[in-house]
Amino acid sequence: MDIEQVGKLTLLFCNALADMDYRHLLGVTNEAFSYMASGLYQVATTPIKVVNEAFDDGVVAMRDWWKVRAASKTEAQNLASYVDKHKNNKAMMIRGQSLPFSLLPPETLGPMIYLLTEGFVESFNERQEEALVILLSEIRSWRQFIEVLEHCSPKARKVNAMVSLERINALLDGYEQNQFNRFIDNLAINQLTETSDRVAWSPSNAWRKEGLLLVARNSGRFDGLA
Repeated sequence: MDIEQVGKLTLLFCNALADMDYRHLLGVTNEAFSYMASGLYQVATTPIKVVNEAFDDGVVAMRDWWKVRAASKTEAQNLASYVDKHKNNKAMMIRGQSLPFSLLPPETLGPMIYLLTEGFVESFNERQEEALVILLSEIRSWRQFIEVLEHCSPKARKVNAMVSLERINALLDGYEQNQFNRFIDNLAINQLTETSDRVAWSPSNAWRKEGLLLVARNSGRFDGLA
């Protein structure tokens, strides 16, 4: 395959997966799907991977990178910067192809959510919470939401969705929690929505909820970043 076509192919895969509401995608091997999901994560968290170098690594190199990488403070900072840079169009650029955040597979978005929750509770860095809100707000269906929660781990391994939800809830004050509850209820009731102006919650200033974040950090729910 021409490497310059990888952006179009990735968009095709992600659209097909969304159309299947994140069920099994026929015709795509596990190895090919893992390559795509890991590559998308790499683009968003590795600044030296400029847009024109996306997916330069072969399958074996990508698999080895994913195997040895550790969720780190640097990754969290890079991801927050990347999301902030693209917050207006809410999309990644892969070899000249725009890929909306809303189409990121759970195996990519779950580790991103994990990274930002870990990073925010550790650093109180408001940009990381803002990036977390932007990515969560782009979730369009109840099943997609559950799949993302089930892959909310450093390497996208399956975890308990309710445990992941509790991690997110631990970062929220009362007003934010009410907003997030309404966001979740809307997903559950409407099942699928194309509304692009929904917000998971409107972040408060981190210093206003410093005590809450300290309690969250000491709750045992968070692992800490490398």
